Amino acid sequence: MKLWMSAEEMRDVGDMNQIAQKEIAEYVNGRLTSQDYGKGVEKWAVILIILPAEFQPAFPEVLKYHAQRKVAEFRLWIDHANFKSTDDLGRRKLICQALERSLELFPKAKVKDSDYERLWRDFRLIVSEKGWL
Repeated sequence: MKLWMSAEEMRDVGDMNQIAQKEIAEYVNGRLTSQDYGKGVEKWAVILIILPAEFQPAFPEVLKYHAQRKVAEFRLWIDHANFKSTDDLGRRKLICQALERSLELFPKAKVKDSDYERLWRDFRLIVSEKGWL
């Protein structure tokens, strides 16, 4: 399993978000890639939406499962003002909360051969070690 992240974001939070995402993805992937969570999903793709609320109609939250590519894709909102006004640790916590929410939504994708409950538990443990959740 590999975590991949990207974002639809305002320019004013772009650098802060990219730094936080990179740190989180590297740390989480360092711990998850050696684990077997089943053959149903190989990539956990999360696209964060960090825009002012007026953009919400144009950027809905999404859950998609691409069976042939074995990708679970999530597009999830993080409150722009909150993200912008918090500190580095707060931004990491907001991102990890969105990642946790994606794992809570995972069963709705109805992926066969995927131990998403163990992935969720492992993820919580991994990010809790860093104080990100």
